[in-house]
Amino acid sequence: MKWVWTILTTALILWFAQVFLFLFLFADLIVNVLLRLVVLFGQHLDNSALHTFISKLLAALLFPINQIMPISDQDSAPTMFSRLGLDSVVWGVVVGTVIHFVAGLGKKSASAKN
Repeated sequence: MKWVWTILTTALILWFAQVFLFLFLFADLIVNVLLRLVVLFGQHLDNSALHTFISKLLAALLFPINQIMPISDQDSAPTMFSRLGLDSVVWGVVVGTVIHFVAGLGKKSASAKN
């Protein structure tokens, strides 16, 4: 039961992290568009290093599910959030299983020392 709890907790944390990154990129896009229209009068504005880093991080986190369901321009917001959820389940199973077994090994080595 602890294994399932670890997987669910990990998946939920990863889902919140992915949603936060997605919303950050969306907010950055809005600010970028407003700056281009109001301050730069439509001239091109390069992406910041933080925007590029978060974009690549989100792409790396979404890699497993993008192999199964490629992203299209027709995807709606509910589709994107469900994609984030499915991806979090995939990563939650992998990372949660690793965490569970590493924690179990730590407990076994601590009990062996006593």
